[in-house]
Amino acid sequence: MKKIDRGQWRTLLCCVGMGLGFFILNWPLVDRYDDLVFRSMYEQQNGLLGWAKQYAEIWSGRVITHGTMVLLQRLPNVCFQIVNSVFLSLMIFFGIRYTEDAKGKYRNAFMIAAFLLFLFVFTQDMLIYAVFWKAATVLYVWGLVGVFFGIWPFYQTYLGRKNRIVDYVLACIGLIYCSNFEQAAPIAIAVAAVLTLFTLGRKNKVPLIHYAMISGTIVLLLISVTAKGNAERTLSEALLYMPYYDSFSFGDKLLFSINYTLRFLQEQWAILLAPISVIAGIVVWKRKNAWSVKLVALFPALYYCVVYLIGKQSKIYTDPIEPQKFEKYLFTFTEFTYERFELMPEGVISMVIGLTAFIILFFLIWLEVSPKKGLLMGLFFLASFCDIAILGMSPSIYASGTRVGFIAGFLFLMVLLWLVGVALEQLQEDRAG
Repeated sequence: MKKIDRGQWRTLLCCVGMGLGFFILNWPLVDRYDDLVFRSMYEQQNGLLGWAKQYAEIWSGRVITHGTMVLLQRLPNVCFQIVNSVFLSLMIFFGIRYTEDAKGKYRNAFMIAAFLLFLFVFTQDMLIYAVFWKAATVLYVWGLVGVFFGIWPFYQTYLGRKNRIVDYVLACIGLIYCSNFEQAAPIAIAVAAVLTLFTLGRKNKVPLIHYAMISGTIVLLLISVTAKGNAERTLSEALLYMPYYDSFSFGDKLLFSINYTLRFLQEQWAILLAPISVIAGIVVWKRKNAWSVKLVALFPALYYCVVYLIGKQSKIYTDPIEPQKFEKYLFTFTEFTYERFELMPEGVISMVIGLTAFIILFFLIWLEVSPKKGLLMGLFFLASFCDIAILGMSPSIYASGTRVGFIAGFLFLMVLLWLVGVALEQLQEDRAG
């Protein structure tokens, strides 16, 4: 039997500490809102199968995720609190596994940092309605853990490593689970597919099971999103939040989605995008890159720092003062009404600048910071934008609130910690050289 070394003991201690911390935070967690509705529905239908049939017909296709929740509701409440604490710990542990180097040099420090940043960077509203609400945490937290499990064999193969049977078992379970949530499944499918393509591009073999897992996830996602209950709920929410939704063209909805996502990133995640862009810029400048690349790297850093400072200023000065011209035209996104989509000139300029900054930062992360490892981090970074944009195409965006950006925020947090690790390694190399 292989002995556990000192580093592994420290990792285990960090995981136990996180689990206890999350359990304390989960202690007030009780049934509320949709939790009570699903519990009542289960009791009326007198069993899981009857509940699943009614749920799929009148609510949505998320039978696996919310079905897991209603089964746990049959047990004492402390059981759900324990399970949610475990999933939160797994989310941080496996999130950090993707950011670390082969030696796992900063694993424990990054887990502690991720735990603290998770509590202090994520807004109270987002934590309450995405993490400490049963009906939401089984989607956002547990679904993200499913993504991390699901793409692990694809990532291992991309790096040229071998997978164990347990890796595939956990991956299949993770993909089946996350396929039931439309904000998690596309991330798993896209990341797995791109990693497979890049693996094939290196003329390396990809096991047939990888194709089966991607195909199966797509099929399960289609079954989930085409359930009758989705159409019923979309109609009811459109009537409540956006009564003219059906009159908008696909272009209108796409425009709204991009605009909404850029505004969301500006308002909620500038606190992470600013340090991400600054550290990425520093890494690019410290390396022997062309001056054109170094100058381009300055743009997203300047943009997101200004965005963050404007956000801080708006929170301090609450008087309705007319914004300055540069702020109005460069950083003000259009707030669409329920009746029409109409972009003002400043809205067009803001969208172009915001998209340009985000796309440049994506390519810096992927190609300039670390071409091999940067592919996965670049995919996570791009997925953060798309994850919010997916729901931005729906009228339910108004009902969902800030929790739609939870997965994006955690992926940004992973990218930030990875960049910190890259910068520290580069600093050590500079000192040694």
